[in-house]
Amino acid sequence: MASTRSPAASSTRPSQPPGAKHSIAERAAHTATRAAELRAELVVCVIRNGERGPRWDAPDQRQALAERGIEFLLLDDQDYRIDPAVITARVAEALAATGRRLAS
Repeated sequence: MASTRSPAASSTRPSQPPGAKHSIAERAAHTATRAAELRAELVVCVIRNGERGPRWDAPDQRQALAERGIEFLLLDDQDYRIDPAVITARVAEALAATGRRLAS
């Protein structure tokens, strides 16, 4: 089946993250590249209870981001009902540890 997306639309749309068919290194490189393109200072990885796959990627994600000077915050074993206030507090703590703070 042919794609219905126009070339112009796909060139302005961000690339999709690589899935399970790609290596951990490829997924980590993609994350680091997109984070750098977006000028991110921090990437938050939320892994919910019972999810194993993302946990395998975390060390490589951390390393690839560190090589670009981007902080990495891993929130592991999180409930499916994530409290935004808890996430905000953890992000603020992570940034404060690096001398940065959340924008107002």
